[in-house]
Amino acid sequence: MNKIYIVLDNVKFAQNIGPVFRTADAFGVEKIFLCKGNTQKLNPNHERILFKASRGATGWVNWEFRNSSLELVKELKSQGLHIVCIETGKNAKSIYQAEYKSPLALVKTIA
Repeated sequence: MNKIYIVLDNVKFAQNIGPVFRTADAFGVEKIFLCKGNTQKLNPNHERILFKASRGATGWVNWEFRNSSLELVKELKSQGLHIVCIETGKNAKSIYQAEYKSPLALVKTIA
């Protein structure tokens, strides 16, 4: 089975990642990593907001907090995962032109 991991860096608002959890649930993502930003110190209210924004998907998708996305990416690479950074801009390659290998970690910064 093709394994996909998601790395979200610099997440500032729990509401911004709710849709990511719902999509990850639908696509059978192996795990979501929330890195740095304000997420490493979510208080119980933020976790409640995250649960609500994800419509409960935080209970179905494996996830954890990490302090450093750079250290996490190094760790995932050492485990044989292919790293793909998701970004927009004039130099970004279209998702339809890119080739991917599994296992795969998708990395995205969210403001």
